[in-house]
Amino acid sequence: MLMHTYSGHNFFFSVFGCASSASVVCSKFAKDVGGGIQGYYVRPIPAHCHARHLGRWRPTFRITEPWSDCRDGFRKYKSACYKLARGNANINFRDGEQTCNRHQGHMVTWKDRQEFMWIHNNIANQNKWYWVGTFCGQGHDVRNLYTVTGEDMRKIGPRWGFRNAHNINMNNQPCNIWHRNNGTWIKQFHWSSCNEGRGAICKSPLA
Repeated sequence: MLMHTYSGHNFFFSVFGCASSASVVCSKFAKDVGGGIQGYYVRPIPAHCHARHLGRWRPTFRITEPWSDCRDGFRKYKSACYKLARGNANINFRDGEQTCNRHQGHMVTWKDRQEFMWIHNNIANQNKWYWVGTFCGQGHDVRNLYTVTGEDMRKIGPRWGFRNAHNINMNNQPCNIWHRNNGTWIKQFHWSSCNEGRGAICKSPLA
C-alpha cells in the first residue's frame, strides 16, 4: 500500500488499484472501498438474484473501513482475519452475512484450496454444515456463481477444487453449503434456500 499526503489529509491508494503518471488514476473498485482490498466487488450480484425464502433479500454490503490488523477473537491467515459468527451458532445466510458485515467483512469465500483447508482445520470446529459466501448462479459449474464479496468466480473458482452437487437456482435455492470432515461434501456444495440454520464463518480482509 502506498500513502500520499496532500493538504494535510492522508489518501491511501492500492498498489493494484491505482497507477501513477502525470496524475493518479484509480479504479472504481478502489474508490468504493478506499483502496487496498484486491479483487473485491469486481463482479456484482445481478439485480434479479434474491433469496425468496428470506423476503427476497439479497446481499449489498460493501466494506468501507477495512481493518489494518485482526481484532479480538479473529485469527489471521495471510491477508485476512477469520472468526466463527455468533460463536458457531446455527444461523441463516442473511444473519451470518450481516454479522460479518459488522466486522468489515463478509461470509467466507476462499482464494484457493489451500485457504479452504486452513479454514477447515483451524476455524470450522464442528462436523456440520457451513455457509459458503456464494449467492446465486446456474448449473453445476462454480465459475457461474456470484459471491457476497463480488470476487470473480470465473477466475478463482477453478482453484477451489469444488463443484455444485445440484443445479443451483438463482431465486429458490441460491445459497451454497459445505460440510466439514465429510468425504462426500469436502469437494462439492449442497444448495440451500438460505433460511436454514447453518454455521457461518466471517472473513475480514486487511487493507
